[in-house]
Parts: sequence; structure tokens; C-alpha cells
Amino acid sequence: MAAVTQATELSRLKSLLVDAVDTLSEREKLVIQYHYFQQTNFENIADILGVSKGRVSQIHKRALVAVREKLKGPSDLDGYF
Repeated sequence: MAAVTQATELSRLKSLLVDAVDTLSEREKLVIQYHYFQQTNFENIADILGVSKGRVSQIHKRALVAVREKLKGPSDLDGYF
């Protein structure tokens, strides 16, 4: 039973993260998707987007702040942290 509950909670968390990422600007979304879902390093992302590695780092930081803010809502992540 615990495995089913854990799988359900993991599915819910994944859904919350996907929804939060979907609210990002297009450039922020691309950086998050490339870096976390495709394991692309900042240097390669910079080449893809035509910006500097430092700019990718700035976009990444801004995106993470935005995702954290979206996930701060009451009871969205109760029990996870």
C-alpha cells in the first residue's frame, strides 16, 4: 500500500513541477528543459540559444526562483519538505 501512495505522491509532484515550468517564459522554459530533462550543460545551451554561458546562468536562476514561488502555494507540497 505504501508503494502505491508513494507513486501517487511522486506523480502529483511531477505534475506540479510540469505545471510550474509551463508558466515560465519561453526562454526560461527552454533552459530548464534542456538542462534538467536533456542533461545539456550551460555552454551547449548558450550555443543553442545564441547567448553567453553567463546569460544562460541568469535565465536559469530566474526560472528556478519563479518555479519555487509557484510551488509555495498553500498545501501544494505539504509533506514533501
